Amino acid sequence: YSTDDGVTWATPITIWDAPTYVDGVFGCLRGVTLTYIGNTPKVAFELLGITATGYYPGLRAAIGFWAPDVNGGVGYVTPFDSTWSYNGNGGATDVMTSICRPSISRSNNGQLLMMAFGVSRADTDAIGSHFYDVYISTSTNGGTNWTSQASGTFSDLVAVYFSDASNGTAVGQDATILRTIDGGINWI
Repeated sequence: YSTDDGVTWATPITIWDAPTYVDGVFGCLRGVTLTYIGNTPKVAFELLGITATGYYPGLRAAIGFWAPDVNGGVGYVTPFDSTWSYNGNGGATDVMTSICRPSISRSNNGQLLMMAFGVSRADTDAIGSHFYDVYISTSTNGGTNWTSQASGTFSDLVAVYFSDASNGTAVGQDATILRTIDGGINWI
């Protein structure tokens, strides 16, 4: 990462060391997102069980988090994992795991981190692909602890912006725009 607006870069470091899982690893496949608080990077990423025979349906999935100033600089699995949804996938076009696609942002003053991610539901479309609810989570301590609630939309949220610790906007697919004036407790 860089602490001087990209003039110089630190030596690349491993932020997630994929542990052995089933007949493969519990690793990051996609869904990596980054923001900064001051010069400190904050990274959220999608984790899933990757085996010799595939990575879904039914294998563990989670949202990981890493920052050099949290958990001793070691990436960790957030409370948002497949215990929220074991629906997995299974349709002909599924490319998402049971919990996936995190997007992370911060407030202007850096006191609030926001993360949005998808969680599969039990209902499916005609070919068996699961529908997803979108959840929004917040951290007021740099990513050490997270709280969450449903966003109230099924559309993928792709960006979250906070002007301060209370006022924020989330935007997503299908022209979705959500606003909060209470730090993400309620969205309209």
